[in-house]
Amino acid sequence: MSRALRIAWSPAICIRDAYASRGDTEGVVASTVLCREIAAQCAENAPALLRQVTGIGQRYAEKLWKEDVQSIVQLCEKTAREIEHVLGRNPPFGTKVLASARGFPVYQLEMTMEWVDETSVIFTIRITCGRSKVNADAKVRGIAFTVVAYTSDGLLLKFEVFELSSESAYYETQVGLCNPIPGTTAILEVAPERYEIVGCGQRLELSISPQSSDNTCADLPTVGSKDIKVEYGSGIDHPSSDLLNGLIVDESDEIANLLLFEDLVDCDIGCETPGNK
Repeated sequence: MSRALRIAWSPAICIRDAYASRGDTEGVVASTVLCREIAAQCAENAPALLRQVTGIGQRYAEKLWKEDVQSIVQLCEKTAREIEHVLGRNPPFGTKVLASARGFPVYQLEMTMEWVDETSVIFTIRITCGRSKVNADAKVRGIAFTVVAYTSDGLLLKFEVFELSSESAYYETQVGLCNPIPGTTAILEVAPERYEIVGCGQRLELSISPQSSDNTCADLPTVGSKDIKVEYGSGIDHPSSDLLNGLIVDESDEIANLLLFEDLVDCDIGCETPGNK
């Protein structure tokens, strides 16, 4: 709880430092986004997170949620609103900070799975992106992000840096996988390129269920980790990113290596990611 509270209070400290230096705009922007992420993640996952971290029972976890975690969520939301209010009423510095943010990326992730024969599945990934209300009217110049999809047993399905040319555009791709292990999990992560300091963006998990008896055979358009992409926007042809530690990526984008993820991403409590979410 003390760690979450320290994170929740950090935006106020960040604003103090930013006004002192008149230069730390990224810190103000990042702290505002982080505050919102903590509030959302706490509200959604607090009871399960408390049980996982402390090993306490469900009833006690719910008690902590009502008495402690809920107050953290309210504190985060209040702090974020106060940051926006202070920045908006203190030109030119505050308005410049909001302008530099250009609206914080807000991602919506979708991932579905379909068995196409007895040994193969296809994952369909779709990512759309909007803007937070902080700067919803800002001019959109492109939204860059890193897409990473992998299985819980260490198989890399997708790794790409991509940019949407407009807010109405979206990213979509299909990835084939042979001999999946039922019971494992397919994990999709999206991180904003311009705000890596904030955390890990959004994360989605999909359990790989056993093949049902009524599935019929079909042609598999892609097998392994080579994929067929349906992309709406402008691509960025560079696979390098600081999102992963020690990740080896074949620049031909025909990745067939089984890669074990060790220390994939180290995140704070506000981001549901490996080791934390």
